[in-house]
Amino acid sequence: MKRKRFSVEQIVAVLKQAELGMPVADFIRHVGISEQTFYRWKKQYAGMRSDQVRELKQLQDENARLEKLGSVHILTSGPNAQAREAKAR
Repeated sequence: MKRKRFSVEQIVAVLKQAELGMPVADFIRHVGISEQTFYRWKKQYAGMRSDQVRELKQLQDENARLEKLGSVHILTSGPNAQAREAKAR
Protein backbone atom coordinates (compact mmCIF):
# COMPACT_ATOMS: atom_id res chain seq x y z
CA MET A 1 0.00 0.00 0.00
CA LYS A 2 1.34 3.43 -0.96
CA ARG A 3 2.05 5.81 1.90
CA LYS A 4 0.71 9.30 1.63
CA ARG A 5 2.52 12.25 3.07
CA PHE A 6 0.49 15.11 4.46
CA SER A 7 1.95 18.54 5.10
CA VAL A 8 1.39 20.13 8.46
CA GLU A 9 -1.10 22.55 6.94
CA GLN A 10 -3.03 19.66 5.41
CA ILE A 11 -3.15 17.89 8.78
CA VAL A 12 -4.58 20.99 10.45
CA ALA A 13 -7.16 21.32 7.66
CA VAL A 14 -8.16 17.66 8.06
CA LEU A 15 -8.63 18.13 11.82
CA LYS A 16 -10.75 21.24 11.26
CA GLN A 17 -12.96 19.32 8.81
CA ALA A 18 -13.35 16.52 11.35
CA GLU A 19 -14.74 18.99 13.88
CA LEU A 20 -17.74 19.64 11.60
CA GLY A 21 -19.52 16.56 12.90
CA MET A 22 -19.02 13.75 10.40
CA PRO A 23 -18.57 10.34 12.11
CA VAL A 24 -14.88 9.54 12.56
CA ALA A 25 -15.06 6.17 10.79
CA ASP A 26 -16.59 7.74 7.68
CA PHE A 27 -14.28 10.71 7.78
CA ILE A 28 -11.01 8.75 8.02
CA ARG A 29 -12.15 6.49 5.20
CA HIS A 30 -12.87 9.56 3.07
CA VAL A 31 -9.46 11.12 3.84
CA GLY A 32 -7.60 7.81 3.49
CA ILE A 33 -5.92 7.58 6.90
CA SER A 34 -6.14 5.07 9.71
CA GLU A 35 -8.00 5.72 12.94
CA GLN A 36 -4.69 5.55 14.81
CA THR A 37 -3.22 8.26 12.57
CA PHE A 38 -6.27 10.47 13.06
CA TYR A 39 -6.08 10.29 16.86
CA ARG A 40 -2.30 10.76 16.85
CA TRP A 41 -2.72 13.92 14.74
CA LYS A 42 -5.53 15.08 16.99
CA LYS A 43 -3.39 14.60 20.10
CA GLN A 44 -0.44 16.43 18.57
CA TYR A 45 -2.08 19.23 16.57
CA ALA A 46 -5.56 19.80 18.04
CA GLY A 47 -6.46 23.43 18.53
CA MET A 48 -3.48 24.78 16.61
CA ARG A 49 -3.52 27.07 13.61
CA SER A 50 -1.39 26.39 10.53
CA ASP A 51 1.20 29.03 11.39
CA GLN A 52 1.59 27.68 14.93
CA VAL A 53 2.09 24.14 13.65
CA ARG A 54 4.61 25.33 11.05
CA GLU A 55 6.56 27.14 13.78
CA LEU A 56 6.45 24.02 16.00
CA LYS A 57 7.86 21.91 13.16
CA GLN A 58 10.67 24.42 12.55
CA LEU A 59 11.58 24.39 16.24
CA GLN A 60 11.59 20.58 16.33
CA ASP A 61 13.87 20.46 13.28
CA GLU A 62 16.22 23.03 14.79
CA ASN A 63 16.35 21.17 18.11
CA ALA A 64 17.18 17.92 16.32
CA ARG A 65 19.96 19.66 14.39
CA LEU A 66 21.39 21.23 17.57
CA GLU A 67 21.23 17.94 19.46
CA LYS A 68 23.13 16.27 16.65
CA LEU A 69 25.78 19.00 16.73
CA GLY A 70 26.00 18.73 20.50
CA SER A 71 26.52 14.99 20.46
CA VAL A 72 29.24 15.36 17.82
CA HIS A 73 30.92 18.02 19.94
CA ILE A 74 30.80 15.81 23.04
CA LEU A 75 32.31 12.88 21.16
CA THR A 76 35.15 14.97 19.72
CA SER A 77 36.04 17.04 22.77
CA GLY A 78 35.25 14.89 25.79
CA PRO A 79 37.79 13.55 28.29
CA ASN A 80 38.08 10.28 26.39
CA ALA A 81 38.61 11.93 22.98
CA GLN A 82 42.40 11.45 23.12
CA ALA A 83 41.98 7.83 24.14
CA ARG A 84 39.60 7.22 21.24
CA GLU A 85 42.05 8.87 18.83
CA ALA A 86 44.93 6.73 20.09
CA LYS A 87 42.80 3.62 19.87
CA ALA A 88 41.77 4.45 16.30
CA ARG A 89 45.41 4.60 15.15
